[in-house]
Amino acid sequence: MSNDQPPVATVTDGAQYVQLFQKAHQKIVTLDRLEEQVAQLLAKREELQDELKELQAQINEELEARIRSGIESPARALSAIAGSVTGRNGAERFGSQSLTGLAQ
Repeated sequence: MSNDQPPVATVTDGAQYVQLFQKAHQKIVTLDRLEEQVAQLLAKREELQDELKELQAQINEELEARIRSGIESPARALSAIAGSVTGRNGAERFGSQSLTGLAQ
């Protein structure tokens, strides 16, 4: 009959179970902390990505403005040159006079 009865738990067995549960609880608490830290890191990552997108848009706008102003400047210079040829700055005055008028 002694073989049919379960062994009686000793005090040391109970202490081992308590230690195991404490260890498991510590691991669970550590996992919770890590999950919280990972969630914070992901939120920070998304925030930084949004900031980078805004900065990239600002950079693109600035570059486009510079490119546009660079294109307009040569166009203005060419129109100024063309304007001087068509008589805006008095350059055409010789072309409108006859040869007899120039000789006098």
